[in-house]
Amino acid sequence: MRERLGIPEYDAANVDVPMISLTKAAETLGICVGSAKSLAKKGILPATQILPGSQWMVPVEALTSEAVRIGVQGVVAPDKVLRGLSI
Repeated sequence: MRERLGIPEYDAANVDVPMISLTKAAETLGICVGSAKSLAKKGILPATQILPGSQWMVPVEALTSEAVRIGVQGVVAPDKVLRGLSI
């Protein structure tokens, strides 16, 4: 398909911002891939797909952001996050 559409093969060494797969990001964050994808779809975890159905890629630097940390806490211990927000 890449050949037919003229899409070059992904080369992690040839990008401005280091990226990892959503699977690796989930592993690093200590959550399941489904939760990581949910955070990505909500815009909490920045992730992109070059084409629909292709692998999700996450900037490595995003894994240490405050927003992602809070999002992960909401997945791991949602009741603690809600109490912290006084809801």
